[in-house]
Amino acid sequence: MPNILVKLASAALCISGIVSIYNGHYGYGIALIGFGIWGFVFSLKKDQSDLIDSSQPIPPAHEIKQYRKQHPGTSIAQAIAALQKSES
Repeated sequence: MPNILVKLASAALCISGIVSIYNGHYGYGIALIGFGIWGFVFSLKKDQSDLIDSSQPIPPAHEIKQYRKQHPGTSIAQAIAALQKSES
């Protein structure tokens, strides 16, 4: 799921939790807010894991291609970030 949708869903959960608490459903509201906060944390970790480090050189194209063959479904940016992490 795209990251913006995760953030929007998390915001909706938090707002629903606040409304639930306001209406007297404390346990349900706290659970909704908890899931909303968990979603925000998950989306932030996802944002940081795919960052390409500009201080390191970009790996050669054949290494990126090989990594993507070994890990189907990864994007080019994810492959570059993973290769940079393994080199450092």
